Amino acid sequence: MRNENLSLILKKRNTESEYKSAFVTNNVADLNFLGGQSYVFPLWIYEAEVGLFGASKKSNINLKFEKLLETTYKQKNLTESIFYYIYAFLNCSIYRETFAEQLQIDYPKIPFTNNFDLFKKVSEIGKSLTEFHLLTSKDLSSPFIKYNGKGNSKVTDINYIEASGELYINENQFFSGVSKEIWEFEVGKNKPVQRWIKNLKDKELDLNQTIEFSKICYAIGLTFDKQKEIDKLYEQIMTNLIIIE
Repeated sequence: MRNENLSLILKKRNTESEYKSAFVTNNVADLNFLGGQSYVFPLWIYEAEVGLFGASKKSNINLKFEKLLETTYKQKNLTESIFYYIYAFLNCSIYRETFAEQLQIDYPKIPFTNNFDLFKKVSEIGKSLTEFHLLTSKDLSSPFIKYNGKGNSKVTDINYIEASGELYINENQFFSGVSKEIWEFEVGKNKPVQRWIKNLKDKELDLNQTIEFSKICYAIGLTFDKQKEIDKLYEQIMTNLIIIE
């Protein structure tokens, strides 16, 4: 993307029994990012770069729907909040389970609460999830994943020990604090933690890479916490919906 933006990455059809085909990006995404035909939905549409201040932008959210939310909530400038609300819902475990069949055959349909305070809570959760998944959150500055041992940091023998939560990259060096849930976490048909370390097989990790890996694992762990938060709000949301005629 030439200009600053956020985008949802989705699939229209899924063969998985459990919905996992949603992610966020601030960059150009691969066509098969989710392990199959993936579609990118940018938050902003930029006009041609003209004038002193460069390109102007407009919301890529349906204008009529955005106006409906502004009227319902009696608020303005909701574009980014709507994006975050949607992303939070896409990560809601109860929503994924309840609408599992529908999510296999079409794009997600997102229910919107008619309560602004509730909308704001969900949006804030979605913003946190977005920052976790883009690795931009300040909360990731002190990850609980630690890199241990002495050596050249070369990834030679990948060995995950579930009982202790240790991921060995060679005989002497390992990451600790990697739970089974983090190790098995999936986005689309990919397991980010496993894919990241396997892509570096036979290479030496530098300091920045060990920090990045720790942040990825920590971000996934924090994702589980935020999913629990949105799950707790699910019933309240579904009993106070905006009805679109």
